[in-house]
Amino acid sequence: MFRTTEEAQPRPVAIHPEPLLRVRALSVEFPTKGAVVRAVAGISFDLEEGERLAIVGESGSGKSVMAMSLMQLLPYPGRVTRGSARLDGQDILALKGRGLRALRGSSMTMVFQDPMSALNPVLRVSEQILPPLRRHLGLGQGEARERAMDVLQRTGIPDAPRILQTYPHELSGGMRQRVLLAMALACGPRVLIADEPTTALDVTVQAQIVALLKQISDDQNTAIIFITHDMGLVARFAHRVAVMYAGRIVETGPIRQVFSSPRHPYTRALLASIPAVSGARRQRLFQVDGSPPDLSKPIDGCAFAPRCDLRTARCLEQRPVLEAWDPDHAAACIENSPLEHALSDALSVKALARAV
Repeated sequence: MFRTTEEAQPRPVAIHPEPLLRVRALSVEFPTKGAVVRAVAGISFDLEEGERLAIVGESGSGKSVMAMSLMQLLPYPGRVTRGSARLDGQDILALKGRGLRALRGSSMTMVFQDPMSALNPVLRVSEQILPPLRRHLGLGQGEARERAMDVLQRTGIPDAPRILQTYPHELSGGMRQRVLLAMALACGPRVLIADEPTTALDVTVQAQIVALLKQISDDQNTAIIFITHDMGLVARFAHRVAVMYAGRIVETGPIRQVFSSPRHPYTRALLASIPAVSGARRQRLFQVDGSPPDLSKPIDGCAFAPRCDLRTARCLEQRPVLEAWDPDHAAACIENSPLEHALSDALSVKALARAV
C-alpha cells in the first residue's frame, strides 16, 4: 500500500441520522455563446464532523467549481442547475441575503488557492480579519483584536501584534497563507474548504500548513474539504478521498482502501504517476496520455475511455455509475472487476508497485 512518513490514521466516524454536510446530485453549468460547459455533473458526498475529505483530480475536473458553488461564489455566468447541499439540515444553496452572509465566514469558510492574491493589497491584516469577528461574534474592537491575535498565534505566526499592522505585500507566501487560515478559522467554522492551500509554497511550508490543518481538525473538530493535486499530501492528511474526473466523482472511499486497492483506472494512473523515491534512476515517469474531455460537448459513455488502456466497446457507449465494492469504497467503471488481471503494458504491475 502507499506509505508516507506521517500517514493519516483512519478515523472512527460516529453514526448520525444525517451527516454535518450532505451534497446530493450537485450540477454546475457555465452558459457561453456557443455551448454550455457542464463543469460539475451530479456529484454527491457526505462530510461528518471532524472528518477530512480530500478532493483530487486534474485541472479542469471541477474541484474548485464544486467548492465555489457550496459557498455561492461562482463567477458569472456560472449557476447551480440542480442538486442540494445541506449543512446541519439547512439547504445552503437556497440561502440569500442575510442568511448567506451569516453562513460565510462563520459556519462555513474557505481558503482560496493563491495566497499572493487572495488578500486585499490595500488593507492591513487587521482591517481584513477584525470585521468578520465583530459581525459574526458581536465582539467589540478590543475583544476582536485579542481574538485575532490569538488565532494568528495558533496558526504559527509568532509576532501577531506586528502582523496585524502589516500590508500583505510585506509578508512572505507562507505568512500570507497563515493569515488566510487565521481569517478562515477566526469565527470557529464547522466546515473549512481549503482549495489547494499549498500552491506556490515550498515543500517545507507545505508540510507546516498541512500539519496545521490536521491539528485544527483534531483540536476543534472542524470538518475539512481539502482540494489538491498532490497525492502525497492526501495520504498524510485525509481520512477519505474522492477522485474527480470531467465533473464527476469516479472513485471514493477511505484513504487506505483507495490507495492500496484503487478500483478505477484513472485513480491507478494518478498513483502510478507519482515519482519513485527509490529504485532505478533512469526509469521514465508514467504519464496519462491524452487530455481531459471538452465539457461543452456531450460525452457518450465513460469520459475517461479515450485515455484508458482498459477500455472496451461498452465503455464508449455506456456511462458508468458509482458502484460499491464495499459499504465505504465505490468506483464508476463499467469493467469494474479486480483490475490486477487486466492491467495493460502502460500501467503494469511494475509501474504501479513504484507508487503504492
